[in-house]
Amino acid sequence: MRGVAWIFIFIYLAVTVLWIMNSSILFSGLGITVWLILTLAGFVVSKKLKETPLSQKGILYSSCFMVFLFITTGVIEWAVSSMP
Repeated sequence: MRGVAWIFIFIYLAVTVLWIMNSSILFSGLGITVWLILTLAGFVVSKKLKETPLSQKGILYSSCFMVFLFITTGVIEWAVSSMP
């Protein structure tokens, strides 16, 4: 299970890089859906992971950061769409 946690952390790192690059892949309908599913799955894995506290905290903090990016994306989209 610890390996799964590290895989999620690396996927989250890739999502962060795509977010910074403003990638059309990430901001497509499919990309946002996969991003949301991976974030929810990360929370589930962090709850199931009881082996090492470092892996558990790492995936929990990474999942929280993904939620932060998701909310920030929504706020940016709202602000840009409301401009004349």
